[in-house]
Amino acid sequence: AAVLDHVSGRAGGKTFKVRMATAAELKDTTVGGMMRPDANDMRQQRQLAFRTMEELPSNTTVTVTFTPGLPSAEGTRKTTAPQAFSFRTYGPFALKRSRCGWNTQCPPLNPFRIEMSNAFDEEAFRQDLVKISPAIEGANITVSGRYLSISGMTKGRTTYEVTLSRRLKDIFGQTLGTNVNT
Repeated sequence: AAVLDHVSGRAGGKTFKVRMATAAELKDTTVGGMMRPDANDMRQQRQLAFRTMEELPSNTTVTVTFTPGLPSAEGTRKTTAPQAFSFRTYGPFALKRSRCGWNTQCPPLNPFRIEMSNAFDEEAFRQDLVKISPAIEGANITVSGRYLSISGMTKGRTTYEVTLSRRLKDIFGQTLGTNVNT
């Protein structure tokens, strides 16, 4: 609790306050995966998990500063200078780029690769949320992280249009909002 008195943050030109993370919040796979579970482990005794009191704005640089006077778990000395780190919050779910093959070449049977701004929600992904015109025989549509791949029996001298449904979701629960053609 003494450390929290020395934590300040700014995001989108506004300051924000933090509180200790609850045990339930630490069970979240993202946060929990970073924490060491063994309380006898010295690293565990040096970890602090806190969260903001309000939601941070998306697509914004966040700076967290530990102010001078921060207490130590190792003795009576306290920090004499501020220590800070920054990160960026996730942005909207959007198409970044799409391509086929390498350079400007796209011979038959080469897969299409679509890159998004954020990782897909792989559990919510369904192939019927991706439409290909004209249809590709034996089309296999997969997602992994931020990437969607389409492979199958593509034909030469054919232009394919891929439509991503507005209902596709990213790992933050955001949807595309509108259908996207590429």
